[in-house]
Amino acid sequence: LDTWSDLFNSANFAANYRSTNNTQFLLIFVLSVVFILLPILASLVQLHRASSKYWLFDNRLREWLVSYSKLLYFVSVLTGSSFAAVQIFNSDLFGLDVFYMGISRQYLLGFTAKQVYSIVFMENAPQLILSAWYLALSQKFELLPVVSIAFSLISIIVTVIALFLQKRIYKTQDYVHISIDVTGQAVVDQMDVCKKRINEFKTYLCRSVLGIHEKSVEIQKPFSGDIRNGVRLHIHIAFVHDKSDSNPADGYEELLDAAIDGGSLQKVFQEQWGLSELPEIEISECAFDKSKVKKMQSLARKKVDHKDSEEQEGECEAVPMADIPQVVQISMFPAVEGTVNNGRAFTTTHR
Repeated sequence: LDTWSDLFNSANFAANYRSTNNTQFLLIFVLSVVFILLPILASLVQLHRASSKYWLFDNRLREWLVSYSKLLYFVSVLTGSSFAAVQIFNSDLFGLDVFYMGISRQYLLGFTAKQVYSIVFMENAPQLILSAWYLALSQKFELLPVVSIAFSLISIIVTVIALFLQKRIYKTQDYVHISIDVTGQAVVDQMDVCKKRINEFKTYLCRSVLGIHEKSVEIQKPFSGDIRNGVRLHIHIAFVHDKSDSNPADGYEELLDAAIDGGSLQKVFQEQWGLSELPEIEISECAFDKSKVKKMQSLARKKVDHKDSEEQEGECEAVPMADIPQVVQISMFPAVEGTVNNGRAFTTTHR
């Protein structure tokens, strides 16, 4: 909506230039077009970097990009932002594959946090200045520039506040990544159903197995490209872990193992997916991913500990042996027969 209001505003600038021949209106029009195209280009570059650096290494995302990458870039240009396009194609709208890229909440949060550079600095702020310049130059009230100023101002305030909060969450959020393989011929026969029904499993997992809030858990749609004869579920648990001396992934893995050994997890999958028999379940991954802040703190502590150990080693090497006092203690004990010949045994100790 913000981009389209800028387009209508640019058309208004061009119309005023044709009616007045004022070169300042022409300059405003040219700059307004530049600051519409520039953020679109910048967001496309950011999209390309994210997809080529991170997303191509994920099997699900790579398959989606092979099928719909052209549509993704087209919608990015149409909406004026690749960030809006990614959110549309990751919304799971109508349960269609085209609207499910499979980007986890963690990576989506990290990607959208970058839009402050391309959207706010390259589009909203310049368009706000150009609209104010136009109103001051024309010296009359016009609806389009006022609407453009309002949209730009609201967009700047909302985007900056939201992005700073998202960036803070992204840096301080801990994650536990769990992958579960559900296999069996019954799963293969019901593959289309398995890929769409995960809500009941999520509810059972949060309430009866892990004991955590459902909003903290993201379960991606089952993906059949990672394993044979079944599907793999990727589970992402987001929270702030206060106990630095423990690994929460170990606790979650124990709870899942207990549910699998007891057979309750298999029954949930059988009932929800309508399987003819109980599936086989195996935990293929359960890893703890520290937040960026904790990773930086751990790295800083390691550097300090390494520096302290080097300083201690340097102090030890700097002390000459001559300066170390040596004490010789002579202890006399009664002679023991057979230990020495023709005399008594003396024991000397150097300190």
